Amino acid sequence: MRLRSLLMLACTFVPSATLPAQQKIDRRLPLDPNGMFKFFVSSGSVRVVGWDVDSIVVTGTISAKSQFFLGGGRQGAKGAVEGDGMEAMADLTVKVPRRARLWIRGGEADVRVDGTSGPLDCGSASGTVRINGTATEITAETMGGDLVVQASPDYMRLKTATGRIEFTGGSEDGAIATVSGRVTVRGGGFLRRGRIETVTGDVRYEGAIGAGGTLAVDTHAGHVDLVLPRSVNATLMVTAAVSDLFGLRSIADPAKAPGGIVQELGGATSGASITVRTFKGRVTATSP
Repeated sequence: MRLRSLLMLACTFVPSATLPAQQKIDRRLPLDPNGMFKFFVSSGSVRVVGWDVDSIVVTGTISAKSQFFLGGGRQGAKGAVEGDGMEAMADLTVKVPRRARLWIRGGEADVRVDGTSGPLDCGSASGTVRINGTATEITAETMGGDLVVQASPDYMRLKTATGRIEFTGGSEDGAIATVSGRVTVRGGGFLRRGRIETVTGDVRYEGAIGAGGTLAVDTHAGHVDLVLPRSVNATLMVTAAVSDLFGLRSIADPAKAPGGIVQELGGATSGASITVRTFKGRVTATSP
């Protein structure tokens, strides 16, 4: 009985070499309010948070065999977590001056950016990218992950391969592109120039269009759903095999009727235009 108890007790003590070891990170570096900061994480996750302090603070953990780097001056700095595969795992929070110019990348890492207002360029190869803030310019992409943006930048470019794209807000000049991911736009919509392109991904657009603005939606086989305010003033031009525009249903061959269907919405006095083309999908347009 005593031997059995000793064996059970021994099993509860695992040599420390077999436990997943980590390094704690707590690093600081001064950076001007409009300084440039570049940061790369190979795998794991990184959250970037804007704050009203003229410095960078990086906290969290990284795997024991990975390498951490942070350096630079007040006008520009860069940092990275590097290693092979699981050896480069990281779970980091990075605080940066709110108006800093940012370049953030994750190899297989999830990337989240909150509360920044300067130009932002971020992406990940296979992780999810989430952006929430007041950035004036946003360029973001991910290959296999999802891309979720809640902001109203003047200039915006969003791109995925298979991941879905969700944009909530408004943009003066915005473009969204994906191969097979689903695209959803909610909020103010595109005010001056907007473009959405997919190959097979479906598109849902719930927003307005600015006076004199243009919105073009092109997809080869995706379905397109437009939910437009009753007050919208625009010319709607649709080319699709099947369409249902505010209760008017139509079936046509896009190859034989390239001009499609034209509807004037709200008198179309603003000069705005919405163009939708899908060769194998359907198009619906409704008002809430």
